[in-house]
Amino acid sequence: MSRARTLASAIGSDGALNVGDVAGLHTVASTGLFSDLISKPTTLAGYGITDAATQQYVADSIGEVEALALAGI
Repeated sequence: MSRARTLASAIGSDGALNVGDVAGLHTVASTGLFSDLISKPTTLAGYGITDAATQQYVADSIGEVEALALAGI
């Protein structure tokens, strides 16, 4: 069964979500703890961050600041 179908089947006729019917959801939904997540993000994109500075951008910026400092600016 697809995840969407599983979640849809857990919604009662009153519109309330019966988290007890969705394996694992009840733990995270009730505690809200990051440690209770089954699949944890491991990258910035996994957290939904899509506009973070790249390693190259940071290195280039540091180089520019160093060059300005050496030039006395």
